[in-house]
Amino acid sequence: MWLLNFYKTADAFDMNSEDFLLHFDKSIETRILEYSDNIDPMHGLLSIGNYLLQRNNKYADSQLVKIVDILNETKITEEDATYWENGGHELVPNSERHVNFGYAHGIPGILAFLSRLLAKGTNSPSARILFDSTFKYFEKYIDGSASTYFPSHIQKEKIRKNSRVAYCYGDLGISCGLLVIGNNLKDKAILNLSKKVALNIAQISLYEKEGFSDIGLCHGAAGNGHMFLKLYKYFGNEILKNAVVFQYEKLLSLKKKEDGIAGFMSIHYDDETQIFSDKIDAGFINGTTGVGLSILSFLNNGNNCEWDYILNLR
Repeated sequence: MWLLNFYKTADAFDMNSEDFLLHFDKSIETRILEYSDNIDPMHGLLSIGNYLLQRNNKYADSQLVKIVDILNETKITEEDATYWENGGHELVPNSERHVNFGYAHGIPGILAFLSRLLAKGTNSPSARILFDSTFKYFEKYIDGSASTYFPSHIQKEKIRKNSRVAYCYGDLGISCGLLVIGNNLKDKAILNLSKKVALNIAQISLYEKEGFSDIGLCHGAAGNGHMFLKLYKYFGNEILKNAVVFQYEKLLSLKKKEDGIAGFMSIHYDDETQIFSDKIDAGFINGTTGVGLSILSFLNNGNNCEWDYILNLR
């Protein structure tokens, strides 16, 4: 539905899709209630919020207010700092809940959603209070003494660090999120923090060159290159430019002449065997559709890539 609305807005085809979209809009309230215990920005409640923000009509606005109400009902507050615990994504059944710091799944993504809502103008008076108290919690875990600034998970006050250079977890995705938040709220301090984090993770990507090599948007070279390009276009630093080039060179080095789609294969992890293996994947988030969009973005110098709104990257 997000994609259909995207095509409609872009006048990509001659089709009256609005009646179909309105029918879906009216059925979405039950889906919101079903996701009330899963606020994940990619797989849960806030992914619906992403769609509603793009719809930009009265019904969507009323549903966005309900999402903010759910965030208020499910929040945990300690000393004026607000956070949420996740239960589903990446955790085995019956495992303990945790605070997620990945941009795709946790606190930074929630802040990005709230900043979009505030920039749009919301009928929910509590959205700004919610943003400020959540950012207060987020700031508590900035660690300038470590190699990377942010954790990936906090579980029973045990902080798990992750130096992965990726969209889903780690400082690169968070840096892009801070860029989105800072621009939405016209906040120079948040933009300065985005730049500081971006330069640090760019250094790591260039000189440590650690981690396994995948192709996709979520945790591969295509996504890394796309994000570094966005950061370079905004901040204009040579280190960021070098990181862009490095990631796209890395992506092309993963092209296998005889296998995959256009030579590309993604890495998949088998939970039962606990083995990584190459797989053909035509998908958006991990596969060659995302790779193609990222390459087009690079060839167009980061222009005409409004599709990355669905990843909370604008």
